[in-house]
Amino acid sequence: MNLLPKSDAVMGALRLVALPWVGFITALYALRQIGWLMAPPDWELFLFRAVNQSSLPSWTNTLAIYARNPLTWTPLYLGILAWLLFQPVPKVWQIVFLLLLAVIVSDQMSASVIKPWAMRLRPCRYPETASECHLLVQCGSGFSFVSSHASNHFARAWTLGLIMLRRWKSTGLIVGSLWASLVSWSQMRVGVHFPLDIALGAFLGILIALSLWLVMNKIDGSSKPELPS
Repeated sequence: MNLLPKSDAVMGALRLVALPWVGFITALYALRQIGWLMAPPDWELFLFRAVNQSSLPSWTNTLAIYARNPLTWTPLYLGILAWLLFQPVPKVWQIVFLLLLAVIVSDQMSASVIKPWAMRLRPCRYPETASECHLLVQCGSGFSFVSSHASNHFARAWTLGLIMLRRWKSTGLIVGSLWASLVSWSQMRVGVHFPLDIALGAFLGILIALSLWLVMNKIDGSSKPELPS
């Protein structure tokens, strides 16, 4: 039995990510205490209007609508999973499990924990912006903070980018982050999220991906969940 060393390794990994998590939780509490969750500050309203109401070519609206649509990105992610399953790498199911776990944790934390706690209205429902909001999709009945789209897509992108770090260096992280940023921008363009929803959602997704990846590597350091170079 080799449980104690693995337990120590997991605790070491948790200590590495403890400070960022404390910072994230502190930021959430601070935003609530200063009232920015209930009443977005002027600078955030300005940024939202700049994205949502700026005069851009009509194709950018179409891009935003399709980028955030599950019918667009679900086949993409299923294709990536299928590609991973056919890679000649040991413990490929460990990699798939890590990807799925990152998204599940991200989705539950953003949608089931933070949103009911923050209770922030969407731009399309917030009194100061509802009448002027350039709404391109249904507003939705849920709360706004944090954006589950941002959290989930950055969790996917960073988990996959870290898995492929040895093979693709930083390319996977860069491409994945650009894709997640497009989806996140789309959420503001269509009128359903404020900038802080996106920023903190993205940070949450990245933090979850880093945490799970570090813990998995510490648990099984002899066979890290990465594709070989």
